[in-house]
Amino acid sequence: MNQSTDIMLSLVKDIVRSELDKRDQVVICKVVETYKDGYYDLIVVPDESNRIKRMYTIANYALNTGDYVYLYKVKNSFQNAFIIGRVGGYHGTK
Repeated sequence: MNQSTDIMLSLVKDIVRSELDKRDQVVICKVVETYKDGYYDLIVVPDESNRIKRMYTIANYALNTGDYVYLYKVKNSFQNAFIIGRVGGYHGTK
Protein backbone atom coordinates (compact mmCIF):
# COMPACT_ATOMS: atom_id res chain seq x y z
CA MET A 1 0.00 0.00 0.00
CA ASN A 2 1.10 3.55 -0.48
CA GLN A 3 1.58 6.09 2.30
CA SER A 4 -1.75 7.89 1.86
CA THR A 5 -3.64 4.59 2.06
CA ASP A 6 -1.78 3.68 5.25
CA ILE A 7 -2.64 7.05 6.78
CA MET A 8 -6.31 6.69 5.84
CA LEU A 9 -6.44 3.14 7.22
CA SER A 10 -4.82 4.25 10.47
CA LEU A 11 -7.31 7.12 10.79
CA VAL A 12 -10.30 4.80 10.29
CA LYS A 13 -8.93 2.35 12.90
CA ASP A 14 -8.49 5.19 15.41
CA ILE A 15 -12.06 6.38 14.84
CA VAL A 16 -13.45 2.86 15.30
CA ARG A 17 -11.43 2.34 18.52
CA SER A 18 -12.62 5.68 19.85
CA GLU A 19 -16.26 4.83 19.19
CA LEU A 20 -15.93 1.35 20.71
CA ASP A 21 -14.46 2.87 23.87
CA LYS A 22 -17.65 4.93 24.27
CA ARG A 23 -20.01 1.95 24.23
CA ASP A 24 -21.88 0.96 27.37
CA GLN A 25 -20.27 -1.87 29.32
CA VAL A 26 -21.07 -4.20 32.18
CA VAL A 27 -18.24 -5.18 34.55
CA ILE A 28 -18.14 -7.43 37.60
CA CYS A 29 -17.26 -5.72 40.88
CA LYS A 30 -16.97 -6.70 44.53
CA VAL A 31 -18.73 -4.75 47.29
CA VAL A 32 -16.11 -3.60 49.80
CA GLU A 33 -18.20 -1.19 51.89
CA THR A 34 -21.89 -0.51 52.41
CA TYR A 35 -23.58 2.71 53.54
CA LYS A 36 -26.91 3.11 55.33
CA ASP A 37 -28.19 5.42 52.58
CA GLY A 38 -28.05 2.60 50.01
CA TYR A 39 -24.72 3.41 48.38
CA TYR A 40 -21.77 1.04 48.03
CA ASP A 41 -18.01 1.18 47.49
CA LEU A 42 -16.76 -1.31 44.92
CA ILE A 43 -13.60 -2.68 43.39
CA VAL A 44 -13.48 -3.98 39.82
CA VAL A 45 -12.52 -7.65 39.62
CA PRO A 46 -9.67 -8.60 39.19
CA ASP A 47 -8.09 -5.13 39.58
CA GLU A 48 -8.50 -4.66 43.32
CA SER A 49 -6.28 -1.58 43.53
CA ASN A 50 -8.90 0.96 42.41
CA ARG A 51 -11.89 1.70 44.62
CA ILE A 52 -15.09 3.09 43.11
CA LYS A 53 -16.91 5.12 45.73
CA ARG A 54 -20.60 5.56 46.42
CA MET A 55 -22.27 3.61 43.64
CA TYR A 56 -26.02 3.15 43.84
CA THR A 57 -28.11 0.17 42.84
CA ILE A 58 -31.31 -0.10 40.85
CA ALA A 59 -31.78 -3.65 42.15
CA ASN A 60 -34.58 -4.15 44.65
CA TYR A 61 -32.48 -5.72 47.39
CA ALA A 62 -29.68 -4.83 49.77
CA LEU A 63 -26.12 -5.86 49.09
CA ASN A 64 -23.55 -6.99 51.62
CA THR A 65 -19.80 -6.56 51.84
CA GLY A 66 -18.22 -9.34 49.81
CA ASP A 67 -21.07 -9.63 47.29
CA TYR A 68 -20.18 -9.59 43.61
CA VAL A 69 -22.31 -7.30 41.46
CA TYR A 70 -22.82 -6.22 37.86
CA LEU A 71 -21.93 -2.56 37.32
CA TYR A 72 -23.40 -0.91 34.21
CA LYS A 73 -21.12 1.80 32.82
CA VAL A 74 -22.91 4.26 30.53
CA LYS A 75 -20.54 5.23 27.71
CA ASN A 76 -17.87 3.13 29.46
CA SER A 77 -17.54 5.67 32.28
CA PHE A 78 -17.46 5.02 36.02
CA GLN A 79 -18.91 8.51 36.52
CA ASN A 80 -22.09 7.33 34.76
CA ALA A 81 -22.31 3.90 36.37
CA PHE A 82 -24.78 2.08 38.61
CA ILE A 83 -25.27 -1.42 39.99
CA ILE A 84 -27.80 -3.47 38.03
CA GLY A 85 -27.74 -6.74 39.96
CA ARG A 86 -25.94 -9.30 42.06
CA VAL A 87 -23.83 -12.01 40.45
CA GLY A 88 -25.73 -15.22 41.11
CA GLY A 89 -29.09 -13.48 41.32
CA TYR A 90 -31.55 -12.56 44.01
CA HIS A 91 -30.72 -13.41 47.67
CA GLY A 92 -33.28 -11.60 49.79
CA THR A 93 -35.19 -8.34 50.09
CA LYS A 94 -34.18 -4.75 50.66
